[in-house]
Amino acid sequence: MTEVGVLINWGHTGTMLSGVGTVAGAFAVAFVGWFGAKQWRKQKIQNQQIDTATEILRLVYEVEDDLAFLVKNMTIPQEVESLKAFGFQHQYSRQRLADLEDEYFFSIVANRASQISQRTYQLRAKSVEARLILGEQARSRLQDFYEHALEMQSAAQLGNESAHTDENAIYFRELLLPTDGSNGELIRKLPKLIGAIEAEFAQHTVAGK
Repeated sequence: MTEVGVLINWGHTGTMLSGVGTVAGAFAVAFVGWFGAKQWRKQKIQNQQIDTATEILRLVYEVEDDLAFLVKNMTIPQEVESLKAFGFQHQYSRQRLADLEDEYFFSIVANRASQISQRTYQLRAKSVEARLILGEQARSRLQDFYEHALEMQSAAQLGNESAHTDENAIYFRELLLPTDGSNGELIRKLPKLIGAIEAEFAQHTVAGK
């Protein structure tokens, strides 16, 4: 019985296997490179979201403090001193804002409003960035807070304009700081607006990742 043998050209086989290995290695390198680039891009986007959300939140908290200052009941000596130009006479250098007559009350809050207006307008400048990087919902929450901050400052300015002429001053005063020293309607809405921003932006900060 004749035995049939299979002749294997190990040289050619080795070359073929080497080629397969080269292709597989190249594919592996390409895959690792693609996956690494994808992860790098994902991490870069996350970092950008974190930086943007943190920056905007910091600005929101600063404006929140500004609005609290706008209706802060206790005046400072410099504010009382400025009232003398309007005929205000009092022996004390500090006064409760709620105790002042409309003319003097709005003179102070209008001046405070002008001091904090620049930072408020920065919120509007951030709305496009918020939408682009964090999404429409983030922009919407920021816009709600911006409009409310603007409304508070407008109430201060309009109240000052009407303090000498009509009864609208009473309306604006109730919005900001009633004569009994309680929080006005506009300041009472702040916690809800801030809470909505925090809930939306927290998912984009380091704590939310």
